[in-house]
Amino acid sequence: MRAFVICSVALISLAACDAGKQPKEPDSNTAAKLAAPPPLKAWDEFRFGMSFDEAITAAAGIEWDGDSFRKCRDQIPVKGCTLSPDAERSYRSSIAGMELLPSLNFNEDAQLTDVYLSRVYHAGVTAKQCEAMHARLLDQLTGQFGPARFGDEKGTLARRSPGGNVYHRSPGREGIMVAGIESFRTASDGSDIALLTTYTAGSEYSEPGCYVGFYVDGPTALRRRPQEKAEIPKVAESSSDEPSNETAVDEISD
Repeated sequence: MRAFVICSVALISLAACDAGKQPKEPDSNTAAKLAAPPPLKAWDEFRFGMSFDEAITAAAGIEWDGDSFRKCRDQIPVKGCTLSPDAERSYRSSIAGMELLPSLNFNEDAQLTDVYLSRVYHAGVTAKQCEAMHARLLDQLTGQFGPARFGDEKGTLARRSPGGNVYHRSPGREGIMVAGIESFRTASDGSDIALLTTYTAGSEYSEPGCYVGFYVDGPTALRRRPQEKAEIPKVAESSSDEPSNETAVDEISD
């Protein structure tokens, strides 16, 4: 899930830095001085650590994508999985005027590790409209969890939402625009909430899209384990052009 965040941050960092006059930002040390919030146990119906079987029936109104469901059943014990909703058959009450649907991440023990609430908006959306969506969601989350903290803002523009909250976006809004990342709470167990919005301009083959959403990460202890690199056995090449009738057999020691 966070791979998308990393890619978006790279886009911001590569952008030209022409910030101009920017709103005054909160003291970065203020958030660090505050006591860590209590661990985040759940988001709505989704309790971190709940089983796959519990999670798929936890939320009324959510239908899961068939391909995603099948992949999860095959991948969970190997590397965990991400379960995505069927956007055409699902409904959730809106957050800041936006219907954001949950995608669920599970570890190899089939335990829920984090939730990503998001939606892709099209309908001829512009970069300015997409940024306004980000600002509204920022105000909503700020009202619930307090002021956001920021990551690396180098090469970004600081802007202020209608509610007076500072956020950052990439300097240009042509082609790709990234707004975020704002983090709202990092508890002692690693649970966190982070907001990220990305806009992509359309082309003759695709319409523009506003990818708006936020991550709700559960405790670090539940995260997926690092993946082991699969070792592919190498077949020894014969020095002769003729095929060999011998079969290599590993010796078994007592």
